Amino acid sequence: MSASTAKRAGDTPNAGQNANAVVATFRDIYTTLAPIIGQGGVLALYRRSVFICASRHNCLSSLNDNLEKDFSRLRSLLAQQTSDTATAYGDDLLKTLNELLISFIGSSLSERLLQPVWENSFSDTPAQDTSS
Repeated sequence: MSASTAKRAGDTPNAGQNANAVVATFRDIYTTLAPIIGQGGVLALYRRSVFICASRHNCLSSLNDNLEKDFSRLRSLLAQQTSDTATAYGDDLLKTLNELLISFIGSSLSERLLQPVWENSFSDTPAQDTSS
């Protein structure tokens, strides 16, 4: 797991905790970028990330049918995987989205925009389970 999502997931995370950490990071990215590139722009980055990652992780292709800004389907899909698989899929999605953003606006601006997200990911509070 990437360092940013690992800190959010806790010391020995299960798939649900990993899913919560990934979704919390995506929500922070959405909140950070939506005022700058619009809700549609953020969802387009997410949609493209899912599309690219689905070629490597086939089960992610089911997310393409109906993407939503609360990332609930992503959370559900990741929580159904093993902890290691949830980690791999989530990290790949986050990395891909970051790479896409860099390709559009450059690494310096991307880093400045997402710095608060990555800093928040390193906070001491693990993501809470929202699967009730």
